[in-house]
Amino acid sequence: MMVPRPQLLVSVRDAVEAVAAWNAGAELIDIKDPERGSLGRPDRQLVEKIAEVLPPSTPLSVALGDWSDDDGDWPPYVSNRLTFIKWGLADQAGRPWQAALRRARSAFGASDRPHWVLAAYADAKVAKAPEIGLVIEEVIHGHWSGLLLDTFHKGANDLLGHCSIAELRQWIEQLHHAGKWIALAGGLTQASITRLLPLRPDWFAVRGAVCWNHQRRMFLDPNRVAALRRCLDLEPELCPIPC
Repeated sequence: MMVPRPQLLVSVRDAVEAVAAWNAGAELIDIKDPERGSLGRPDRQLVEKIAEVLPPSTPLSVALGDWSDDDGDWPPYVSNRLTFIKWGLADQAGRPWQAALRRARSAFGASDRPHWVLAAYADAKVAKAPEIGLVIEEVIHGHWSGLLLDTFHKGANDLLGHCSIAELRQWIEQLHHAGKWIALAGGLTQASITRLLPLRPDWFAVRGAVCWNHQRRMFLDPNRVAALRRCLDLEPELCPIPC
């Protein structure tokens, strides 16, 4: 299941950014609204527009925000045009979320596309979310396609401020052994991605790292996308670490 090298997932907020990121070398275009949080759910019209302007073969993912067992407003744009759908688990700590979440997923049908991904938060206490180990267990035993390891609060600490290299290696190996994908996110920079390259996750997921001034709410910079893609093509010891 593991790819020869990690691929680059870039989160975009509009069609212009989507085209720029794809042309600059992004391998998975992720659609979300940064103004609505870490996994901000985009509007249906935005998803449809981005699908229109990109080649039909372009892998697309969409964030559905943080799941709630009383959320009856599920978006109707889940379709085979999408490769991945992601749900977060903020505010679900201590609740019986596993069975209810599987039922919610089943409401979308049993098609092989899109693939369903759960997000675990490295800062689970801040998000009031289940611990990473519990989410990994659900991904493996609940027939999910993979895991996004992210941070809920986009502050001073990136993923490595919450998780050690040893912990990340263990989780990646556990998921790969079970035939599951894993994407690492959470305020990653080119420098932190360089440190994480030897772990060989399936994707590195970025937003702020490829935006002007490294601010996730600013415009995407295709030059940063291209530079990060070149970095992933190199062996870890050859990848330049920016100042």
